[in-house]
Amino acid sequence: MEIKPLFIVLLDIGGYTRFIRLTRTSRLHAEKIVADLLQAMTQATEHPMTLNKIEGDALLLYADATDNQAATGRDVLRQIVACIDSFSEELQKLVSRNVCICDACRHAEELKIKAFVHFDDTVVRGEKGNLELGGEGVILAHRLMKNSLDVDEYILMTKEAREYCGAVDGFKEIVGRESYDELGNIDTFAFVPSTGEAAIEPKSFSLGAKTLGVAYLVKLDLYMLKRLFSGSSSAGQYRNLPN
Repeated sequence: MEIKPLFIVLLDIGGYTRFIRLTRTSRLHAEKIVADLLQAMTQATEHPMTLNKIEGDALLLYADATDNQAATGRDVLRQIVACIDSFSEELQKLVSRNVCICDACRHAEELKIKAFVHFDDTVVRGEKGNLELGGEGVILAHRLMKNSLDVDEYILMTKEAREYCGAVDGFKEIVGRESYDELGNIDTFAFVPSTGEAAIEPKSFSLGAKTLGVAYLVKLDLYMLKRLFSGSSSAGQYRNLPN
């Protein structure tokens, strides 16, 4: 066990709770859609950002800042923006190609992405590839997911993270404060896209688009059958996932 200065990052897909309340078929399709979006985001990460674990509809990542906190912070922010872009691109692709009429597929465009960033000395247990993160910093990063913001998509940083990560180009900054039991008042810095969201392109009815749509529907149903028989999803598709 040791203590390391880490950037702790949570990437959370909003709207997932509504998905899992749907019918069984829709729930399994929703699970596959969310898995594809999580995978797209992990593929946008690289050293020093490392995936620690998958928490349902969220990714818990960290970056060791032992060598250079400022440089690592800027790199972490760059990768967070890249993850958000990958999420948006993958969602655009999934929605525009999907021809399934189940509730999950019809409402996939309602999914949103939020990022939460904190910097703190963090307790690290275990060996490389199988690390457990602990301490107040990890607790705070998760508490940030419950906040007073009334927007659907944003990057929310603590004061400690904002100091090293800096501002997000093209985003509007909102300075705020959250209060949590046992943690007290936490100064926060939210970055919200300053431009309107790009609309999801409507489904095209060209032969090529139909072919892609049918192919993705088959992929969804093969995943559904696998889950029905195996009872568990495979984590092998994710990069940087611990053993």
